[in-house]
Amino acid sequence: NVEMHDPSIPVDHGVTVNASCNDGYRAAMGGAVVNCSLPQWYTAECSYFKLQTELACRAITCDVDDMVASIDHAVSAETRARVGLNESVVYACDRGFSLGGTIPEGSFTIVCLCPPEISTNDQCEGLTCDSSTVPTEFATVTSGTFGSNVAWKTNISILCNDGYVVASGNQAVDDYTVGFSMYCEDNGILTNVDETCVISTCPQNGDPYLLSVT
Repeated sequence: NVEMHDPSIPVDHGVTVNASCNDGYRAAMGGAVVNCSLPQWYTAECSYFKLQTELACRAITCDVDDMVASIDHAVSAETRARVGLNESVVYACDRGFSLGGTIPEGSFTIVCLCPPEISTNDQCEGLTCDSSTVPTEFATVTSGTFGSNVAWKTNISILCNDGYVVASGNQAVDDYTVGFSMYCEDNGILTNVDETCVISTCPQNGDPYLLSVT
């Protein structure tokens, strides 16, 4: 992994030469952490039949924690502390986050590059739930702000308008109002998406002595 000017020609005693490392390698001492910031060449002096230097061309590696930290709210199960150049690290979005804020879809990768840069446009954003399922007909949202989407772990309280009840049964908020709540869960779906408010009715046969109702 070393290239010198015409390396086939022997170097005379006392002469210092410049050694250039191949792409993907940097001049470093043994055991050193090798990254892109190190020089790609080193000098060595011919003495006692060998080139005297403590440096050598060593492969560039990337710190896994630094790679994953370049993506906000990302986590990785990678067991290696460092990976080689052009190697990939698998990551996933932390709980409550996903790519683009949509329903999570597995794991993703980021690549060790030199010079260091984020090798992916995949960013973990706060998870949201589609708000189109929030009922607005015959109902009023009394708490929990939202726009086109509902933020993760947000609770929305919904009250049925006067004269309306929850379709699945009277869920009393107090003696005079009925309603229900919706919650944005980890799977990107609101709870109680099938709930709605319907007009209340009175049974015609509540009085056993009633003849008819007109």
